[in-house]
Order: sequence, then C-alpha cells, then structure tokens
Amino acid sequence: MMYGEVNGRRPRVLMLHSGGTLGMEASLSFEQDGDLREGSGGVYEDKLQPGRFLENVLGLVPELSMLGADLQLQVWCNVDSCRLVPSDWSAMARELDRQRNAFDSFVVITGTDTLAYVASALSFMLVGFNKPVVVTGSQRPLSMARSDARQNLADAVTCAVDGIGFVREVCVCFGGLLLRGNRTKKTHSIAYRAFSSPTFPPLARLGMDIIFRHDLLLPEMEYTPRFDICPYVMRVPVVPGLDPYLAYGSVAERGIRGVILEVFGVGNCDDRDEAGWIPWVRDMRVEGVEFFLTSQCEDGHLYPDRYRSGKAALLLGAKNSKLMTCEAA
Repeated sequence: MMYGEVNGRRPRVLMLHSGGTLGMEASLSFEQDGDLREGSGGVYEDKLQPGRFLENVLGLVPELSMLGADLQLQVWCNVDSCRLVPSDWSAMARELDRQRNAFDSFVVITGTDTLAYVASALSFMLVGFNKPVVVTGSQRPLSMARSDARQNLADAVTCAVDGIGFVREVCVCFGGLLLRGNRTKKTHSIAYRAFSSPTFPPLARLGMDIIFRHDLLLPEMEYTPRFDICPYVMRVPVVPGLDPYLAYGSVAERGIRGVILEVFGVGNCDDRDEAGWIPWVRDMRVEGVEFFLTSQCEDGHLYPDRYRSGKAALLLGAKNSKLMTCEAA
C-alpha cells in the first residue's frame, strides 16, 4: 500500500468552511498597513462558491495538492465566528455525522474568536466519531501577505491525512500544535500561536516532522452522537465583595439552566453566609439550576473538596469540572 492510501485509494478529506478570518475579503477588510478597518469586523462574501474557493485555496496553498489526498470543500457558511451560536454548532455536528461514512477525515475551518467553543461542542456531540476532525483557522486572511492561514491549513490537512487510523477525536491544529479540542483556549489575541491547552499536553507538535503523542490520543470507542445542546448557560466569576443576589438574582427565573461558577485557585470562595455565594448556589439548586465549578487560574487541577466552600458547593450538587476549560464546561 502506498503511503497515505486507505483501502488502496487516496484518502478522502472534507474541508468544511464556516467562515472566520481565513476566508475574509482581505482587500475590503484591511487597511494598507495591515490593520483591520475600524468598525468593520471584516467583510465576508455572501455567496462564496465551494469550487471557486477551493481553487483559490489550492492556488494559494499549492502544497495541499501534494499531500496525497482527495480534497473536497463544502462552504457550510461564511460569517464572522462570533455569529455562530449553539444551534449552528449542532447543525455543523449533524453535517459531519451525515458525511462520516463518505470521508476518511475532516478539516473544519472557522474563526478564532469562538474556535475553542466550536471544537469543544463538536467533541462532546461526536463522541466516538473515530475519525480525525481537525479544526483550524487563522489570524490573517488567506490572501494576505504573511498570513498564517497557509501554514495552518497545510498542517491541519496533514494531520487529518496522517492521523487516519489513530486520531479518533476532534482536535485543534493551530500555530504548529495539535491540541485536544475540548482542552483548547484562545490565549493570545494577535500572536500566530494563538491557542494553547493549559491543562493537557499537545497531541502533536509540527516541525520538520510531526511528532504524535500516541499515548495521549483517545482509543477507539462506540460512536454515540448527540446533537441537542442547551444554550441557556452562563459564566459567573466569583469576585471578592460582590453580592451574587444583587448581581445575578434568580437566574432560573430568566431561563438559565446551568452556571459555570469560576472559583478561586483549586476551588475556593468566601463561604460566609453574608458573602452570599453558598446561599445563592443553594437557592439556585433548589430552583433546578446545574452548577459546574471551574478555576479562575489558567493552569492546574481543581480540588474544591479541600476547602469548606468548595465542599459545601459539592454537597449542594455542584459538579467538579476538573481539567475542563470554561469553553468546554
């Protein structure tokens, strides 16, 4: 069998484009000095055609045609990623599920602002997908000089092709790293290595060679897709001196179903009744609101049971999110 072949044929890779900076109209979106035009947020072509866009991609990134794969591109949408909401993530997951048997691996192109949310959501909706789903994007449009889009696309497609047979999960490929999708955060607003995985090592590092950490990759498992996702979740950081009753009141009355409570350190907050946090959690739990504890720290484990407040929250039914990012939670 030739390198890169699947059952005696070239691997089939679907590139699913959902917008973001990579496909932005550079000439209309950026000033001559390279800065995004003030107040524009970028310009996106409404009727982007898959064939023409793929030709443009292959023209700007000719190495894609050298990777030994049959590439197909589907323009699912072409919008600023801040406009992608949970119903869009669910629809994207359904499309990947629909195409699962027709392709060997997948590359999802999206915008960096919500890329970590997209990757996290897809990872939970497509548990046991058992094929590479590599999410990528760029900090500059593909057609701009010095764009990181070319390298990110080449890296993402390479990981999607080389990972067939052992990468069985949703990943993020960006800035020379392959990261677990639901452990990824955008940690820099303008750097080309914009994403990191503070609580989990990279699945691969891309340089002259691709060094996969096979010991970290998920094993094959039963495919159990689920596409329903609840959007009525809010993040609440614990702020010293802030009264949660004054700041948030009864979130249940406003339809909130879940709260990501961002606590201090390994799982602490002011446990005094007059501080209000534990009584507020207790009242909201009575009203049926689910609580997940995350740390305000970027790195490290969460051990809320080591503190009186954290233990109290757990006894009230709050869940320890452990190593999860806020985006994943």
